[in-house]
Order: sequence, then structure tokens, then C-alpha cells
Amino acid sequence: MAEVAMAGARPVGGRGTVLAAAGLILVLFLVSLDQTIVGTAMPRIIAELRGFERYAWVTTAYLLAETAVIPIVGKLGDLYGRKWITIAGVAVFLVGSVLCGVATGMTGLIVFRGLQGLGAGCSWRPSSPWSRISSRTRRSGRNIKGSSSRSSPFPA
Repeated sequence: MAEVAMAGARPVGGRGTVLAAAGLILVLFLVSLDQTIVGTAMPRIIAELRGFERYAWVTTAYLLAETAVIPIVGKLGDLYGRKWITIAGVAVFLVGSVLCGVATGMTGLIVFRGLQGLGAGCSWRPSSPWSRISSRTRRSGRNIKGSSSRSSPFPA
């Protein structure tokens, strides 16, 4: 089976593949770990900020922002490169995390979780094609895509 060369793509193999896989794993771990920590700590955070009536908005803002940005980021990653989109997404995600940590009210927390969701969407979607590009084998059209329920219905 002939390999199709991508424009400007470097040969896959060795150290580059290991570094790409390590970066992919770290980005996915960062976003997943955040959801685990926030889900566990949310009742206490809401109690301290006295905002039980807006409890659902914290999660909704994150998921809505993440879901809205995924198709846009998929296209931007194709046009400008997934590496820089992912790096920008991680930076936005980390800024959002810091701002969530210093939020003094529910409105701020909701807005900053939305910002964090934008960063997560920018980090999550570009990482999906990395696993297909980094994969050396092509088994009858089945490429490694990851096992997440967060994948976009729009092909990148």
C-alpha cells in the first residue's frame, strides 16, 4: 500500500513520534484531570461562593464553549497547523484555570470556566488527528482515533 505524503510533512518515526505521542498524552491528561478535579470540588466551591442557584451554569459554560469551538478549531488546525493551535489552546486553558482559581463570585467563575472551555476545545480537537498521523500502520482504513466520547461529528 502506498503512503500518501502530506504537503510539508516530515517523515514519521523515532524521536519525533515519541515526542508527539507524549505531548498528545499530556494535553489529554490535562483536560481530563481538570474535569475530574472540578467535578469533585464543585460542591465546596459553590458553597463558598454561595451560588447554588447557578450551579449548573459552571459546567454548562465549559461544555458549551468547548463544543462550539471544536469545529472551528478543526478547520483552523488544517489551515495553520495543529501544533500551534494546540499550544494556544493549552495557554488559554491554563489562563482560564488561574482565573477560575481567583474568582470571587459565581459570575466570574462561570465566565472563566467558559474561557477554560474554549482552551480545552482548542486543545482537544487538534490532538485527535495527531494520533492518526503518528500511527505507522494503516490497517484497512482503521486508524487510531482515541477512545473519547468528545470527538466532533465534523471531520477535520
